[in-house]
Amino acid sequence: MSASKLCLTLSLLPLILVSTAIAGENEWTTNGPYGVSISSLVVDDLFDVIFAGSDTNGVYRSAYAGTTWVEINQGLTDLKVTSLTSVCPLGKNYCPFLYAGTSEGGIFLLCPGDSVWQEINLGLTSLEILCLSSDRIWTVYTGTSDGIFRRYFGDTTWVDVYKPIYGPPNVPVWAIQVCGWTEDTVYAGGNDGLERDFIVKTTNCGVDWNLVGIFIGLRCIAIDPRALKTIYVGDCCGVVNKSTDGGATWTSSHEGLPHKDILCLVVDPDSSNLVYAGTDGSGVYRSLDGGQTWSEMNTGLTALKVAALATSQFTDKIYAGTNDGVFEYTMLTGVKDDYGLKGIPLRFELSQNYPNPFNSSTLIRYHLSAVRSRPSAVTLQVYNILGQEIRTLVDEEQRAGYYKVCWDGRNDQGKEVSSGLYFYRLEVKGQNTKVTETRKMILLR
Repeated sequence: MSASKLCLTLSLLPLILVSTAIAGENEWTTNGPYGVSISSLVVDDLFDVIFAGSDTNGVYRSAYAGTTWVEINQGLTDLKVTSLTSVCPLGKNYCPFLYAGTSEGGIFLLCPGDSVWQEINLGLTSLEILCLSSDRIWTVYTGTSDGIFRRYFGDTTWVDVYKPIYGPPNVPVWAIQVCGWTEDTVYAGGNDGLERDFIVKTTNCGVDWNLVGIFIGLRCIAIDPRALKTIYVGDCCGVVNKSTDGGATWTSSHEGLPHKDILCLVVDPDSSNLVYAGTDGSGVYRSLDGGQTWSEMNTGLTALKVAALATSQFTDKIYAGTNDGVFEYTMLTGVKDDYGLKGIPLRFELSQNYPNPFNSSTLIRYHLSAVRSRPSAVTLQVYNILGQEIRTLVDEEQRAGYYKVCWDGRNDQGKEVSSGLYFYRLEVKGQNTKVTETRKMILLR
């Protein structure tokens, strides 16, 4: 399975090392597109680009993370965009392939380097697209007014994959989330035709579905990227439901939330305790304790219908798609997470790289404990499967804090390494202590 369109090479992406500083309360800022009602967002971290789908004006693309916006609607015959998603097929130096779901025209595909959308509706029994989600590599799922369909990158036909054990076979599905970087596990929400909303789950790409919840007024689904069995469901009554065991059991919380539709939810990629909720008319709310309690965070947010939220791991920003364009907010680094103060971690941690698998560049984050008041000697190195060191990413003294470094898939001589399994090892030496941790990552060119 291969792609045919190349984008700007990632090989020029430099090695980036950033220390996150402690920050106070921030404000939302807006940079357009002004006066446009936004329905969906896709953030492309590697190329610093945001795509925004609108209710009436098609799709906008920003350069430089939202500083400029242009319409990209050539070939898009239905400008009522309900959902966006993207995939980055396995291959070297590819930009994402962008999918747009529309209200009446089905699904369209925009390939890297192209300026014209392609209609890709073969196999769909309904052109009313309610939601899209992907594994970010090559599998896309869509919820329609007539069930759930799946399409692999490179295929020409959508396949009906919803064989329900609950409710009629052809039901509207308006919330769908693929679990992490795997196409196997998917959560979907819709209506059973009996005035009840449901959540179903598949762990085998849609071959079988299991009922995991019945809700009233289900609106959205979110998955914690750090704990893939943790699922959030927002409803029409200002209630957020949470499962930490893949949907086997649920708890509910509405403390601090308005009695409004929860239109979207997103979990901070660096802290499972930080969860954001977009509402229909009351702006954005934030939970610092994994969804138990909530507080308003609307300073600077002048448009309070928030239909889409998206985060960027490279910029540490959260973006809100509202009824008056896109707003951005720098995510807090002075709030408590599992380790103490975010920005002053109380324990050592080496996080899983993101994305993983990756095809050109990946981000590695690590935390140095606040108990180490003096600078520590820190090394971060990449090894191949034979245990040979191929790249030193960090070799310096550092103080306690949050750090991130980008590996461009090259060795110390600047040559691209081949596809395969690699290890990255972090070693921290203090005056009388030494801590190490190693993780795996997969490079697929």
